[in-house]
Amino acid sequence: MKSACYNLYFVWHLGQVVYVGVTKNLKRRIAEHKKAKGVFGQFLRREEGNVEFKIVTIGPRSYIYDLEVKLIVALGVRDVGFNLSAGGIGGRDPHPSTREKISEILRTRSPELHARWWRAGQEAQRGKPRKPVSPETRAKLSEVGRGRKLTPEQKAVLIEARRKIPMSDESRQKLIERNKARVYSEEHKAKSSVMLIAYNKSRAGVPLTLERRLQLSRFHSGRKVSEETRARMREAARETWRRRRSGLPQVASAIE
Repeated sequence: MKSACYNLYFVWHLGQVVYVGVTKNLKRRIAEHKKAKGVFGQFLRREEGNVEFKIVTIGPRSYIYDLEVKLIVALGVRDVGFNLSAGGIGGRDPHPSTREKISEILRTRSPELHARWWRAGQEAQRGKPRKPVSPETRAKLSEVGRGRKLTPEQKAVLIEARRKIPMSDESRQKLIERNKARVYSEEHKAKSSVMLIAYNKSRAGVPLTLERRLQLSRFHSGRKVSEETRARMREAARETWRRRRSGLPQVASAIE
């Protein structure tokens, strides 16, 4: 089988190399560069008469990409040219200054923009089979999520965005089964209990809408409760009734 040949090319501007690249079709690559919206594309359109594309050498993929990495370093086109990455196979890492710019944009983005990006990603993935995630990747994502802090505005926007995305019964069942298998630490249980108590207090006296009642009914239908959970629920109900009974004489005396 004949191996494909790759072209290593330079972009010259007034006798100086300003870009090093690799392609299999130089004509198509030139058109892509000139249509680009970035700084390099604007530069090529502005200096069209002073820019020249030249193929330096042709060879197999691994050899050409290795040579690209060496030439980018030797010519310094990441610092004084338009190469944003180190080149090579899988070496499309941004320049440190570019990384800082991207980080600054992500840090200062508005909650509305974050929610719009999230919704766009969800729409793009809808209906597509998801690739299995390895345990190592899950652990990394979990570690990143632990250190991430969202402002109340960002949380509100994300919650509102998720509410607008309908969840199928199959997805709900998968979520329930996955949560059943989770083992929570005592610290996590204590935090959840405090948050639940605060939520219930904030909702005290607020009647449930018919839509919310139907949602809760569908959620609890077919749900199996263990005997231990039933015993806890009975004890909680008894405790609530005791508190109410203890407050009845005070209410009666206040009325009188």
